[in-house]
Amino acid sequence: MREALLNAVIHRNYNDGSDIQIKIFDDKISIFSPGIFYGGISVADVQSDNYRSSLRNKLVAEAFYLTGNIEKYGSGFIRIRKALRDYPEIEFEIKEFAGGVMATFAQKQPEASRGGVSGGVTPAESVHLLQLIQTQPGLKTTEFVAQTGKPQRTIERWLKQLKENGLIVFKGAPKTGGYYLTADETAHPEGKKPK
Repeated sequence: MREALLNAVIHRNYNDGSDIQIKIFDDKISIFSPGIFYGGISVADVQSDNYRSSLRNKLVAEAFYLTGNIEKYGSGFIRIRKALRDYPEIEFEIKEFAGGVMATFAQKQPEASRGGVSGGVTPAESVHLLQLIQTQPGLKTTEFVAQTGKPQRTIERWLKQLKENGLIVFKGAPKTGGYYLTADETAHPEGKKPK
């Protein structure tokens, strides 16, 4: 979101008196910036990360660069896509629309995001977490983070989705408890497998 807002401010056409528009819906957020892509860059170029940055507003861009708000010219969309790898349930769309550029972050519809029973967690992610829980019942969130190398908020989101789909349960106190497969929890209420 930060990168999309910075792009809207830095790359907008200031000869157009229209405002930057941010619209927040239940399932999406859109940011509209007046002025189409500058310097012959197309939407396809931006989506493929195959372009050379052209600055419409050099002084504005330099000011944001010097204050540390942007790291490198022309890298905003690349950073957006990289950050969204941790959010598979979010779709990012960029398009030219009504004389400007519209960036939209939308929640994938359930039909599109459901991978079998994973419901928003891709099959590889859900299988990996389920395997960890199966082989090491009672794992805590921090232990998932250590074993997967993923950010804690990403792990928490994946675990929440698996809980909502009835595949896992959390047992114990918030600080000391852990996660168990639902099937094991049903068969062994104490969360322990027989030896």
